[in-house]
Amino acid sequence: MGATVADAPDEADLVPIGEVDDETLREVLLEAAEEGEAEAHIEPPGEEVDRYIELVASLSSDFEAPSAPGESGTAYFDVDGTTVELTLHANRFHGDYWWTARYYVDENVVWRVEVTGEESPDPRADGKLLECREDA
Repeated sequence: MGATVADAPDEADLVPIGEVDDETLREVLLEAAEEGEAEAHIEPPGEEVDRYIELVASLSSDFEAPSAPGESGTAYFDVDGTTVELTLHANRFHGDYWWTARYYVDENVVWRVEVTGEESPDPRADGKLLECREDA
């Protein structure tokens, strides 16, 4: 997550810092208001990332949660009179988060492909090679 001092769009839902109970999120917002920008990396991916996305979504009615790896969502906060833009970016990582994937696994390789909609792609034909081992 990254935060910078910025002007919010006129129609933006500006969340008061007093509504933020999470210590890490508060620290990022306060540091950004003071220093101009701040950043925090959420590890490990999965439940902790889900928690922050749900937290920001519960605070800001304008926040559109990322729906695929590589996407981001933005919310605006009022930190004692300073507007801070918070961006949550879901990096590409090996893990399925809430996205659906298919795998092909054998003793030598692991292939992964994202599944979108009703289609059922073949991981070996359309996927990404995650691991490859040579025969002993």
